This record gives sequence, structure tokens and C-alpha cells, in this order.
Amino acid sequence: MVAQIRQFLAGENKKQNKIIISEKEILQTEGILNDDKAIFFPRESDVGVLLLHSYTSTPYEFCEMAKYLAEKGLTVYAPTLAGHGTSPADLAKTTIEDWQRSAEDAYLFLKQQSKKVFVVGSSFGGNLAFHLATKFFNPLSGVISMGTPIKVRRQKFYKIAIYTFGWFLKNKKKRRSDYKFVYINHEQIVYPVMPIASLRRLFKFIKKVTIPNLKEIKAPCLIIQSSADRIVNPSSAQYLHEHLGSTEKRVLWVNGNNHALAIDEKRGLIFKAIYRFILES
Repeated sequence: MVAQIRQFLAGENKKQNKIIISEKEILQTEGILNDDKAIFFPRESDVGVLLLHSYTSTPYEFCEMAKYLAEKGLTVYAPTLAGHGTSPADLAKTTIEDWQRSAEDAYLFLKQQSKKVFVVGSSFGGNLAFHLATKFFNPLSGVISMGTPIKVRRQKFYKIAIYTFGWFLKNKKKRRSDYKFVYINHEQIVYPVMPIASLRRLFKFIKKVTIPNLKEIKAPCLIIQSSADRIVNPSSAQYLHEHLGSTEKRVLWVNGNNHALAIDEKRGLIFKAIYRFILES
């Protein structure tokens, strides 16, 4: 058991991987803000869509979705969340309050542009989207969560690892397949490791912020989940559906094991489902 935990924390790769940074061409794309690596498509619309990226990722995972929604005439904003887009060391120092504040600031910025705001959250971005749904007096027009965790695969083992040998390590290495996404001939800036101190905060966020407040959420919700997600336990989607306080809520199951749904091979259908949800809400 001890050997298994050590191997788990070390990851599958023996060779230390470097952070992937390949942004030259993406930064030339319309809608990219070079200063903070955010994506912003202003449009003459009453509807704005806030895109919150996943843990250890960047707004670039939403590059194609942002363009799609902007082409439909919607204002779209995808910020870089606190601790991301720089280095794992920065993420290790980032607090729960920092994550919340960066999502709240992004919402307030978009609210200045749009009367109605929908929030799309990928993985942990979905947890932050649910936080926003209970934070402000003016309710969100809708929440779309994609692969949002309530439980992760092997969660008990995961927690044992980060609360035992994890106290003596800075990072947990990822499997290369979990962070090296080939995306429109570009590679995202995705951390190859997860700071263990930050992982503890992530699990605390789910337990102390997400789960207790689900019943308070009244905005319409669309829950999108891979049927065999290799990172998040798919039962998370059913838990969300059962515990959300929304009267309008539904689950869209996507066949496959991909966790990064914004770049899933079925992303065209996912984008259409999101746009339809926005139109109908």
C-alpha cells in the first residue's frame, strides 16, 4: 500500500516534464487579450457568457467554444483564474478566496457588458460557476457545468495519498495524457503537475463550498458529463442533478472517457447544446 501511494504521487512518468507554452499563433487570434491571457469577444448583445477553465489549465481550452458563441452574436469572456497560466508554484500559494475573487471579478466585468450572464465551467470551473450562482443578488441566467467534480476517481486513495506522503512532496505529477492536449494544432499552457497544497484546497472547496450550497442555486442548470470520465467520477453529475435547488435542470451525457469536454471530439454537439440551453433559458 505504501509503495502504491508513493507511485501514485510520483505519477506515471519517470522523466520530469516541463510546462507547455506554445501561444504565438493563438495570441494572434481575434479575441485574445495579451495582457492577462484572457479571451474576450465583445458583441452587441444583451447576453454574455462567462467561461471558467479547469484546474491547472488556461482559457485556451475554451478557444473554439468562445469563437463559436461569439459567432452566434453573444459576448464571451474567458479569464485566467488566480494561480493559473504562470507556474505551479503560483498555484501552490493561491487560496480558495483567490479563486473565488477571480471568478467574481470576471463576472462583474462581464455584467457591465451584458444584462444576462450565463456561466460555463469546465471541471473545477464548474464548482466556481456554482459559487457565483449563490454569490450575487441578481441571479445568473444559467449555469452550464462540464465534468464538474463532486467526487473524483479513486477519491479515497487520492485523499490518503495527499494527506500522508503528500505532506513531504510539493507536487503530484500528472499522466501526460491528462495535460498534453493537442488543440487546433496548438498546445495549451497546462501545468504538468498539481501542487499538493492546492489539491487539498480544491477538495476543501468541494466539501465546504460546493456541496452545502447546491440547494441554494435556483438558476437553470445544464450538467454535461462524460459517461466514463477518467478523472471525475460520473456519479458527480447525478449528485448535482439530485441536490441542485433549480427547478430547471438536466443532464447531458456524452459517451466516452474524455474529461476535457471543451476539446472533446463531440465538442460540436456540446457547443450546440450549450447554445440551445442559452436560447431557451
